[in-house]
Amino acid sequence: MLRLWPRPGNAIAGVLALLLLLPAQAAAEAGPRGGKIRARVRGSDGKTPIAAAVVHAHDLETGKIYSSKPTTGKGECVISGIPYGYVNLTVETKDGAFVGDQAVNVAPSGTVVVSLSVAKYEDRERAGSDGKAPRETPGTRALAQGSAELKLVPAGREFWKSPKGVAIIGGAVVAILILSSGHGGSGSTTSSSAQ
Repeated sequence: MLRLWPRPGNAIAGVLALLLLLPAQAAAEAGPRGGKIRARVRGSDGKTPIAAAVVHAHDLETGKIYSSKPTTGKGECVISGIPYGYVNLTVETKDGAFVGDQAVNVAPSGTVVVSLSVAKYEDRERAGSDGKAPRETPGTRALAQGSAELKLVPAGREFWKSPKGVAIIGGAVVAILILSSGHGGSGSTTSSSAQ
């Protein structure tokens, strides 16, 4: 008789093999090792996106600079391959450079999502903040014209959208379907009737 459904032991072994292979394949396809910073650059109002800005991450331990491509029309960019540790961010725009107001801790892998609102020093002075004189910024040739208020954006859903997260969800769904399909038993049942 032709079996349309594999034996329970083979099905479970197949699911386990799939669960073990998919994260390894996803890690191999993930690209550069290290963490990422996904940045959203906004104007001083915190809402207006700034296009064509470049975000630089200055590694506080090594001094190495990691830079993004210019931001999109939505003010978004990504910096990849950043090693574990703390970085200072600088935003370079057509109006000058803006220094991040706090350091960012980058994990060994995964993504840190930040929002950067840039404003010139004199605008922050008028708003009651401490003003600073323009100074050199790491990773740029310009003097800092202002600061970039940095806010971390919760990124709990990022893992579940990643290849590893999708593999785990997919594997769990397959396992649940196999176990709930009714084919998880011994495959045959015999009944005997007393005569």
